Amino acid sequence: MKNLFFSLVFLAVRLNAYCQEATSESSQGMLNNVITFNLLPLFANGMEFNYERFIKERQSIRFTLGYYLAEKPYFYTSFDGFNGLKVEIQPRFYFDDLVRGKGRLYASPYLQYKHINLYKNISYLLYEGNPPVEKQVNERENTFASAGVVGILVGSQKVARHSRYVLDIYLGTGLLLPLNDYPRSTPSLFLVNPYEQGFFFKTGLSMGFAFH
Repeated sequence: MKNLFFSLVFLAVRLNAYCQEATSESSQGMLNNVITFNLLPLFANGMEFNYERFIKERQSIRFTLGYYLAEKPYFYTSFDGFNGLKVEIQPRFYFDDLVRGKGRLYASPYLQYKHINLYKNISYLLYEGNPPVEKQVNERENTFASAGVVGILVGSQKVARHSRYVLDIYLGTGLLLPLNDYPRSTPSLFLVNPYEQGFFFKTGLSMGFAFH
């Protein structure tokens, strides 16, 4: 009887430990939030932050907020500076469940709005009065453009095996639709920052971390 009692106690302890381990492993797999930073906009004097929230194991919504700011930009040589804003939403659909250390593919349509403002400092002499008096005038000339984008992309996201670090890479395309009547050829940069109507390629390389 004693042997049976101790056997049952031992079995109960082992079963409880097993349940705790299973719960711990399950909770490690349920990383419902991902925050990442897109590295590519750094080359265009910008920063983009992403927040992804998982609704289901294979479905999430990702929000992107980007801001661009520079004086004497090397790619807008005829302007003295610029600033810009980007907002984007991606409903993502993953093809596999999360496995630590293994990338899983996803596809996502996306909607994007972006705006850019370019400025140029202008100085000139103005003669006023009688007799005319010379006066120097300093002004800022602004050129801006806005656009909406709809498209689709495919990518891969990987959570590190022994940590919560995340690597996210995607490639896609989209249709850009200008939203203002200003000349769009001025701020439009092929591939880097297009504003003229048409299709263009889109890519991203983000790093960050995941949490419950």
